[in-house]
Amino acid sequence: MLYLHKTKFVQIRYLLKYLTVCCLLLTAVFSWAERQLRVVFYNTENFFDCKDDSLTRDEDFLPGGSYAWSPKRFLQKTEQLARVLAVAGEESFPHLVGLAEVENEDCLQFLLRASSLKNVAYRYIYAESADPRGIDVCLLYNRFVFKPLAWESIRPSFSDENKKSRDILYVNGLLPNEQVLHVFVCHLPSRYGGVKASEKFRRQAAGQLRARVDSLFSKEPNALILIMGDFNDEPCDLSLSRDLGARNPQEPYRPAALYNMMWPLMNKPAYGSHKYQGRWLMIDQIIVSSALLYEEPLQQESPPIRRLSEAKVRFDDFLLVKDEKYLGYKPFRTYEAYRYIGGYSDHLPVCLDIPF
Repeated sequence: MLYLHKTKFVQIRYLLKYLTVCCLLLTAVFSWAERQLRVVFYNTENFFDCKDDSLTRDEDFLPGGSYAWSPKRFLQKTEQLARVLAVAGEESFPHLVGLAEVENEDCLQFLLRASSLKNVAYRYIYAESADPRGIDVCLLYNRFVFKPLAWESIRPSFSDENKKSRDILYVNGLLPNEQVLHVFVCHLPSRYGGVKASEKFRRQAAGQLRARVDSLFSKEPNALILIMGDFNDEPCDLSLSRDLGARNPQEPYRPAALYNMMWPLMNKPAYGSHKYQGRWLMIDQIIVSSALLYEEPLQQESPPIRRLSEAKVRFDDFLLVKDEKYLGYKPFRTYEAYRYIGGYSDHLPVCLDIPF
């Protein structure tokens, strides 16, 4: 009799597990009935592990280095990053996440296996680059929502052959509606050495990115293209407005064009994704193609219908601290110079919802 009870108990337990899985799948399907793809980009500010890499200049982020980096601090940074993604996703975790300043795949594996993200259906694609500090970009994706078909790590070339920077990550994959989405994740050359002196490198990288976009448009004028990253320039700067050719979405529709979804947000006071010497800058951006921004009209003579709402920067309280020097608020960063503050990042995450 006891054996029968045990058998029934085991059967009931497995039945409950099965029903739980079914409920989760139905929830995923139901959420996709709303046809919303949540996209997030976030510059993590030096997401380093504590191990020495002989091929990069990561000595500052070792336990004996200038930043006194430690396993405890790495663990806290990992959980903070997981929290940011949870909050940025609002109702659920984001479906596509671009990250910058990630040292290596070990950091990503720890993030996805040992943090609160371990139960999220994330996979990643990582672009190993020639950046001297060893900080790279990557794409996290929900494997039930986005199925990669191919990817490439694009290495920009510069007029100064000694110049090294991050690769541009290109991934194309299938959405649940079987459409192909082309994704680029970028971290263009920094402003180190001065904005004007370093501008040419960002313009050269942006021009090469545009060449890739044009190649896609030549084959498919209605290509669904999503570009996100830390561009170290604002939407109106030449690298983005001229070399990449990303337009203000408030301008009239053009086929086979790019639109910078952060451009309209530049008019907001005390608003941006990064603050430098008291000034907010919109250097983290999400850019889309015409076919993502607009729906095709039902009638050929009708104008296209805009389908994307405004992008946004996450100004959550826990991501900010008071700016004692310049007033207002600023991102709650991990370090102030070499002093450990214990915050999240010197950048804020940017988000966009794409309906399908």
